[in-house]
Amino acid sequence: DMPVDNEEEFFVKFGDEYRDEADNVSIIPEGVGHFDIAPLLYDYLHLMIPYRVVHPDDENGNTTCDRTVISRLEQLKVTGENGSVWDKLKDINLD
Repeated sequence: DMPVDNEEEFFVKFGDEYRDEADNVSIIPEGVGHFDIAPLLYDYLHLMIPYRVVHPDDENGNTTCDRTVISRLEQLKVTGENGSVWDKLKDINLD
């Protein structure tokens, strides 16, 4: 679970035909009795969720990330110049 805290406004106005007037304003025909907000909620919620989860440090300055995950990441860490997947590209002659 990830708490999400954000406030957005979206306006729906009546007009002659469907069109988007701005990022947060849509116009719908006057005879329409409903407006589907599912795509709007989907977009807003996905924009509120952080792209990358960063675990904050505790009050003592220690990470709150799972220790087993940190240990596994350290094992998989590539070190040294021979570990780079891009090293082979350095030898390509483009002239």
